[in-house]
Amino acid sequence: MLQVVGQFVVDLIEPSGGSLAYTLARALQDVVHIILLILIIIVVLRLVVSFLKVSPFHPAVRLIRDMSSPLVRPFAGVGGRSPSADIPAIVALVVYVVLIVVSDRLLGDLVTSAANTSLSG
Repeated sequence: MLQVVGQFVVDLIEPSGGSLAYTLARALQDVVHIILLILIIIVVLRLVVSFLKVSPFHPAVRLIRDMSSPLVRPFAGVGGRSPSADIPAIVALVVYVVLIVVSDRLLGDLVTSAANTSLSG
């Protein structure tokens, strides 16, 4: 994350790859990608904890559950109750993976458009 911020500041001072629009579009793409990646990692940790059947009272498990609950809660009504699998977490993981793919595609197009604009302008 610090590398993204550092590169963004350097590009603002002396743009190496193009215009300010390109730099901002690229920074937006990187920030969105990192945020979604963090969300995916948190949900994956929840799934690992649920599959390992570790003590729910362990502080690390409670931290993971507390961090992931807001990410999984919107999907609580999806699927049924299963004692062997955390269905809402699996659905959340799929949704977040789809979001990262779609956002990379859309923001990649934005970056390409900004790069083309800076080259032609």
